[in-house]
Amino acid sequence: MGECEVDREIELKDKLYTLRKKKGYTQSELAEMLDVSRQSVSHWELGTIRPSTLRLKKLSELYSVPLEILLDDEADVQLHPKDTEGQETEKIELAEKCIEIYDSVEEFYKATGWKRDNPESANLEYLLQHRILVEIQGKMWYFSRIRYDDGLKELVK
Repeated sequence: MGECEVDREIELKDKLYTLRKKKGYTQSELAEMLDVSRQSVSHWELGTIRPSTLRLKKLSELYSVPLEILLDDEADVQLHPKDTEGQETEKIELAEKCIEIYDSVEEFYKATGWKRDNPESANLEYLLQHRILVEIQGKMWYFSRIRYDDGLKELVK
C-alpha cells in the first residue's frame, strides 16, 4: 500500500497523532525532543490543549511539514505513513517475541541477571512500580525494550 489521502477536514489533534506515528516516535520520545511532559503530548493529541506557537513551529520542523498544513483544517495533505499493515504486523510479532514470562521474580532474576546488573532497582516493589515487571495471573511478565528497539532497527533496514 502507498500513501493515502485523508479527509479534507482533519483537526490538528489528528494531524499531530498521525505525524508522530509516521515518524515512529512514542509520546515520551517526542516530549523529550520538545522539552515538555508526555502528558502535554497526550493532551495535544486528544485535543484538550493546543501546543504553543513555539511548539507548533518545532513540530513543523520535526515532521518536515509546513506550519500552515498543521494549522489549516482543510489542508489537503497525505498523512498516512508509508508503513503498511504488513510492517505493523511485523512490529507486533517482534513485540510478542520480546515478552518473557516467569513463574516468580526469583526466576526472572536468575534468567536475566537483573539483580546482579541493577542492584539499586532489583526489589519487586520497584520492578512493579516502574512496570519493568507486570504480574498477571500469578506470573511475572517482562518486556525487553532493548531487544525490541534492536529489532525495530533491523525492520527499518
